[in-house]
Amino acid sequence: MGYAERRARMKRKMNEEPNFKQIFLETHLTKECKQKLWDGEIDIYNLKELKFCTKRAEKVYVSYLYYLSIILLL
Repeated sequence: MGYAERRARMKRKMNEEPNFKQIFLETHLTKECKQKLWDGEIDIYNLKELKFCTKRAEKVYVSYLYYLSIILLL
């Protein structure tokens, strides 16, 4: 499934426009972890609880959060 289709499905499900982080996590988290996230059991910043399908996806997400925090501090 492509980015545009996933975004459209999430928009219908959430009744609002999903952001990049939400789409990335919906795409790259394990099924069990996604369920916990959307049920509110874990937070998008809880890196110990987030379980990604690949190590590469985890590295990308950690890097994204790191650089985002640096930008916000400027």
